[in-house]
Amino acid sequence: MYPDEVPGTGFPTAIVSGQTPRTGHRFSQNDKAYYFTAQKDWRRFGLAAELFKMGKFYRPYMDYYYEFPHDYAVSAINTRNYTVRLPLIEDNDDNDQYPDTMVEQNAMGYNIISAEDPDGVFPGNDADNDGIPDNNKNNNDIPDYEEPFLMFDSDNDEFVFGNDYNNNNIPDFREDDMKLDTPYDLDRQGHHIILRYTPIKSVNLIAGSFRTGGVGRDNRTNDDYFKLFVNYDVFTIGKLYAEYRYERIQDDIRDQYMQVTTKMKQNYQEPGIICTIYRFTRELYYDELEYKNSTVNRLWLDSVIRAVPAITLENHVKLENNEQIEGVMYNNTYQPADNIKTLAMVNKAIYTKKLGNWTFSPGVKFRFYKKDRNDIARPGDYYVTRIPLFMFKYDISPRTDIQLGLQGIPWFELDHKDHVQSENDYQGKTYMLQFQNRVTYFGYDIWATTGIRFDQIKFTETTREFENYKSSTTFVKIFLGW
Repeated sequence: MYPDEVPGTGFPTAIVSGQTPRTGHRFSQNDKAYYFTAQKDWRRFGLAAELFKMGKFYRPYMDYYYEFPHDYAVSAINTRNYTVRLPLIEDNDDNDQYPDTMVEQNAMGYNIISAEDPDGVFPGNDADNDGIPDNNKNNNDIPDYEEPFLMFDSDNDEFVFGNDYNNNNIPDFREDDMKLDTPYDLDRQGHHIILRYTPIKSVNLIAGSFRTGGVGRDNRTNDDYFKLFVNYDVFTIGKLYAEYRYERIQDDIRDQYMQVTTKMKQNYQEPGIICTIYRFTRELYYDELEYKNSTVNRLWLDSVIRAVPAITLENHVKLENNEQIEGVMYNNTYQPADNIKTLAMVNKAIYTKKLGNWTFSPGVKFRFYKKDRNDIARPGDYYVTRIPLFMFKYDISPRTDIQLGLQGIPWFELDHKDHVQSENDYQGKTYMLQFQNRVTYFGYDIWATTGIRFDQIKFTETTREFENYKSSTTFVKIFLGW
């Protein structure tokens, strides 16, 4: 029993021993939360509208007395005066079996302790729902877009495009917003109206007006926009998807968000309960409010073309021009004129030729990313990466083959140039020869490989010469699945 305990309750009367107990008064608090949606589609036209309000005092959570805030198992829980906020609606942005945060641990498995989603929170980055991010499919501590060979088919988040209605520079479908999964943010009200016109099957024109603001305070996210979609698919040649957006944005609501690094912690698979807390590090990103009063043009192009049967060309282009309007704004603050420009581009060419049991597949990939603004002489980010790849494969049988992969060769290495910080410039080569076999055994699918790998990295700047290295590795890997 606590020294100062309310008789028969088990609760202390005061956190500090000897402190005079404080009495409370009974009260109630009521508010409303609602939304209405309507949608009608015809062959060429469409109309959709929604009206919503999340009341200022609408609280889908309760304050929960938590007696052991410093216990090891819940050390990641944020408590104050033995009280923790217990949500009545889960925050589960990646839509898996675990909430993104947990007051009471409910991770599946014996003695698994977790205050966070134990397999990581990466919304929009797990298309096959296997609990592994799509840009780290081999489930190690290196993202695929930084790992030799895998980087040829994977790119980092700067090259992802999608709707960003809260204007915090991350597509909404990839955002871990740290908020309860209510249809709209708390303390918000507004409306959204959308009109669609489809002149032909592969083209859509959309105009919309989005208005949202605080119920109890004067802030806003307003967006009037026009969108043009082109989705053209020619089965014998390839496909083209293009999207252009013109937006007039006023947004002074700061929407912070979390992202996992998709670099699995190195101690995650070590024995002991400590490894079961969480696999990935979640990092907090700050909304820079780059769209407080802006006119924005966005363009996204995505094409896969195979005009010649053996050659495939892939191109992805993301272009944005954010013109910040000078003057005194709606919130009585002054914004200077500026222009923020972003260009992210991926170009890839692959040639594939099969002769008997031999398959030869060379290719090259370029990544280009630049983000700058007029009032700063040097760009914020500006880098170019060249990724050459040569693959040779000999099929011994339908289940057995030998592969030789070369990512970079003399005079044509992997080349990374950082035009903002030249000390990050480097060249690299990776060679790998492997023998692999795949069999089924009593319903299990067994894949095994053995081989040798050579890696070399050479930095351009003399200040980083001590980081140059060469290494060789022999490996044996066996995977058992079903």
